Amino acid sequence: MPLRDAFGGRYADIFSRFPGVIGRDGFEYFYRYFKNHVAVDVGTATAVTTLRVQAYTSKDAYLINKYLLEMAEKRVNELNDRSRQDSLRYALAEVAGAEAKVKAASTALSKFRSKASLFDPDRQSNIQLELVAKLRGELIAKQAQLSQLRMLSPSLAASIGALKL
Repeated sequence: MPLRDAFGGRYADIFSRFPGVIGRDGFEYFYRYFKNHVAVDVGTATAVTTLRVQAYTSKDAYLINKYLLEMAEKRVNELNDRSRQDSLRYALAEVAGAEAKVKAASTALSKFRSKASLFDPDRQSNIQLELVAKLRGELIAKQAQLSQLRMLSPSLAASIGALKL
């Protein structure tokens, strides 16, 4: 967008146009001139930003306004993309950290199982429960045998003594 042409064109009077009668034509002077013709108001309560452009023709004002809005939208999109990329990088770093913690915990658990000879805790506990059940079964069988011997023959006290041990 040729801004200098819009503010220095044939529609502006000699006192209002850029560079004007004094003829200072540098970038800094144009920047000051431009700031006097463009205003940005940010509504703090409504969060609505209003852009006002003054030019010597309505077409120029519209084109400048459109150009500034396109540049602002492009900048906002760049900032959103950067924010999204930063969030993604942070999330990936968090995932990598969590994976490292899981690996460390898994290694520690494997070392513990190896040290305690526990390779499968569920299977190990099932084996112990089966052993307890088998021993209880044997105890019940021996107690039944003992009570039968007591009833049948009080004279077999020696056999009963051996079963008690």
